[in-house]
Amino acid sequence: MTDDRTIPSRPTTTRGDGLVKDPPAILGQYFAKEIDLDRELTARFGSVPLLSQFHARVSGTRVKRATAMLTAQDGSVSMRVEMDATRSAMFVFTTGGMLSLGFTPTRLSDMDRAAWLKAMRGDDPLVFLWGALRWEQDYLLFSRQKHFTTLFAFSARQTEAAARLTGDVTEKLVSWLEKMWG
Repeated sequence: MTDDRTIPSRPTTTRGDGLVKDPPAILGQYFAKEIDLDRELTARFGSVPLLSQFHARVSGTRVKRATAMLTAQDGSVSMRVEMDATRSAMFVFTTGGMLSLGFTPTRLSDMDRAAWLKAMRGDDPLVFLWGALRWEQDYLLFSRQKHFTTLFAFSARQTEAAARLTGDVTEKLVSWLEKMWG
């Protein structure tokens, strides 16, 4: 079980109609300190692929777009992070070159980005990347272990994805996002 100091207080989100929407059941249990969220999520995703390669590039001349590509050693799975001029990031998980799922945490403020970057440089074992609407929009959860980080992505459209990043790839991704969001 995680230390009480690492569990964020239960954040609230208010819909446009002024009503507070409850978190998904698994997050509700986590905020109530009933479960180990990392253990629960790891059980959901039996064999999470390991992404050990990192490549970044910028394309376009008039409208620039930055892309970071994280891939498994054999190229069978990948995760692409695309950043546009608005600094909006889309995380796209691809398997077998045939099926992709995209997740875009929307309405990330500079404060949201800075808090996430600071937490990723700190000691928190679980770090959420989400905006003011929390779980009502796409969000990411980074679960940091000694030698790797598992990235879980969730969408309000009932889709989920996960990938495991080596320590080196995690560092490169965080550094790249610092540069892109800076």
